[in-house]
Amino acid sequence: MVQDIQGTGLGSLEDVYLAIISPLSIERKLPQPDAIIELARKHANTHKQSRQLRQSEMTSVYLWFIRVVKGLQEDIMIQALALMMDHLRASIDTLELLECQHVHGSGIHDSGIQLLKRDREKITKVLQDVDAGVLAFMLRLYQLQGRPWNCPLLKLPSPVDASYLIRKLRDLGLDVHVWALDRSDRSPTSVLLRGMENVRGLEKRDMLDWTPLYYTIQHQQDGKLASCLGQRPDVNARDLSGRTPLHYACQGLTTSKIQLLLQAGADINARDDAGMAPLHHAARSGSGEGVRLLIEAGADVNAVDGFGNAPLHDAAYAGSKATLMGCLEYANVKLRNHSGRTALHLAVIGEKGSVEERQEVVKVLMERAGVDKEAKEFMNLTPLHLAALSRHKAIVKLLVEQGVDKEAKDIYGDRPLHLATRFGHQAIVKFLIEQGTDKEAGDKYGRRPLHLAAEHGQENVVKLLIEQGTDKEAKRYRGGMRPLHFAAEHGQENIVKLLIEQGADKEAKCEVSNERPLHLAARKGHEAAVKFLVEQGADKEARDYSGRTPYEAAIEADKKDICATLRPYSLTYS
Repeated sequence: MVQDIQGTGLGSLEDVYLAIISPLSIERKLPQPDAIIELARKHANTHKQSRQLRQSEMTSVYLWFIRVVKGLQEDIMIQALALMMDHLRASIDTLELLECQHVHGSGIHDSGIQLLKRDREKITKVLQDVDAGVLAFMLRLYQLQGRPWNCPLLKLPSPVDASYLIRKLRDLGLDVHVWALDRSDRSPTSVLLRGMENVRGLEKRDMLDWTPLYYTIQHQQDGKLASCLGQRPDVNARDLSGRTPLHYACQGLTTSKIQLLLQAGADINARDDAGMAPLHHAARSGSGEGVRLLIEAGADVNAVDGFGNAPLHDAAYAGSKATLMGCLEYANVKLRNHSGRTALHLAVIGEKGSVEERQEVVKVLMERAGVDKEAKEFMNLTPLHLAALSRHKAIVKLLVEQGVDKEAKDIYGDRPLHLATRFGHQAIVKFLIEQGTDKEAGDKYGRRPLHLAAEHGQENVVKLLIEQGTDKEAKRYRGGMRPLHFAAEHGQENIVKLLIEQGADKEAKCEVSNERPLHLAARKGHEAAVKFLVEQGADKEARDYSGRTPYEAAIEADKKDICATLRPYSLTYS
């Protein structure tokens, strides 16, 4: 009906919904909540198959839905909130993964990452108007389900208050879910059967689409799980994230629950909304036994998720040798993900596990599996590049000992030393220089390591590079900027002080603009750097090629605080 009205041109789809739903709600003639929820999910699901590219469309659907149901029946509002929060959680998880794996510009482009961030901000803004008590309940429910997350909307104490949640679940008619949480031995089967008779208990879903089986997987021993499975629940049910009970069982380190679910007919290759199969989850959790069990039971070892990662990639990233070995026997070691990365790329940037075990994983991939140690992903980053920016000196050392190219360049001309410098990894910078890396090499834009350290405020690295004899007055070949120019332009006051103390020329001119460090600090509004340069006697009446003094540059850039600082010294003002 809504689509027919919208087709007449009387208004947008959202306008029509808003015009008819409120009156229907007042007259209590709205469809059942499940029908409304299913409509929103159906529209959103059309965009899930290409999650990275259609994330914004999914966000629009859920934002529309939360606005439409605001102020309506509480059960609809709770379900709408659940959809939105699960979508927000997925967006946050995606961003965190991309940032942890230093994915920029490849596979998912920088514009895609910015879209994800904007979507997160939009959702957060809308949810800020939701009752805090309802939000707290949802976050506590996530905690109870064993999957807490750092929601930007509300911080909750840990551990969760289970008694409050159990009362709330009972109020919502979810008695069998409460049974699934009860670890006592009080006639579990009879309680379960009674729940089935009253509310078809095993198929009853909470607001996150968890059936009692999910809770049994997360909270119970094998005996109670077997009792639950004996009543033939849907072992392939899917929650709001598209995950089945088997997905969650594979996140643990024991295999007995995986075995019970497989025996009950669980789909071993089911994909969640992120494209991950149970084997991906087992590999990511570091469960070597779980990986072996799933592969021997017929799991597709080369299945790829939404980012193109196979279980081998996840095992390498997890840094578990046992898990990696479980995959290696059957996996295609040459597989690359959508960023063009091999398992070795992911092994060198992971944060889990001990350094020693991660070194073993890297060795196995290079020596036993024969993964190309010079492989370049779509940004031309080699494993050494990623190890250098990830602060893993032991891995950098291992790769260098294997003879990898220390001067390899990415598409921006950055070498491993450039990345270690930019991220402030002093020990790696020192090691690479000791191994003969060119400390004066320029990137695509002519920036040397000292330029980058100055720009990013890496004081310890600046000191180290100066001690190693790098040129303090080196000019970037594009524009002729020196390290002091970079520090002043980016407001790195501590680096400005350090370089001047080390004898850097405070009156050095940019070749392309004739600007001095004081011009740059003034134009960019960096008051502390301006004051320090003035105190050091920098020429306050020096002019660039446009004839501007630092004071005039500040006026033109509308930097009022800087104008106030420089005005007493300005001949123009006087």
